[in-house]
Amino acid sequence: LSVAASGNSGGTTNAVNYPAAYDIVVSVAAVDSSKNLASFSTRNNRVDLAAPGVDVRSTWNNGRYATISGTSMACPHVSGVAALLRSYDKNLTTAELFTALTSTAEDRGPSGKDSSFGHGIVDALAAIESLGDSSGGDNSDENDGGDDGGNDGADDLPCLEIRVDIRLDLFPGDISHSLRNLATGEEVWKEDSYRPFERDTQTVCVDRLSCWRYEIVDSYGDGLLGYGGIALSEDGEVLYRGGNFGTGGYRDFGLGCE
Repeated sequence: LSVAASGNSGGTTNAVNYPAAYDIVVSVAAVDSSKNLASFSTRNNRVDLAAPGVDVRSTWNNGRYATISGTSMACPHVSGVAALLRSYDKNLTTAELFTALTSTAEDRGPSGKDSSFGHGIVDALAAIESLGDSSGGDNSDENDGGDDGGNDGADDLPCLEIRVDIRLDLFPGDISHSLRNLATGEEVWKEDSYRPFERDTQTVCVDRLSCWRYEIVDSYGDGLLGYGGIALSEDGEVLYRGGNFGTGGYRDFGLGCE
């Protein structure tokens, strides 16, 4: 996928600049920090996307940094998101990559594609999420009255539903989490292999007379802040939602913990 700056000729000339104007190239306009189109950004029907391009801190010549404005500052934002999507799914075709970028962009200006913002402002998180939920939502263990610490005297009690929803951040390799029977130590499930920004849901129904411990560990120690987070639910009621847990934490479920 080729990405290029739309140009800095403003809105009066309706100029067409190459290579951005080629059909096979993603043409990128510039917006400011308020998501308004930059006055210098070229407007034409070839514009595909917009991205931050006003007062962008960047590398400069002679080993310096500088604050620069231009569609050439906006273009790398789109290239970076495209690279992020390709790293998430290396099998994406160019057409699929283009669709993921444009279909999830934040629409600005007139509804739909227009000559100023194209399809809208590029949205990295929405684009990643559009690639689909590759969670292992089928990793559930139904309690048949035995293996999960079942109690013959609890046959008339409904099982305890424990659900864990997790959304990873850009660095998922430092996260592992699990659910285990606290009395026996037997793990119901454990997950420690995720992709950036992946979502996962684990739902199990276990003996409510036992004690079950959910534990999450972050080897780096920064929790899941920003894009990431977890939600813990018991019988459909959310007990915890957030990501500020530092190196980790745990939560116990079940009457056997009392």
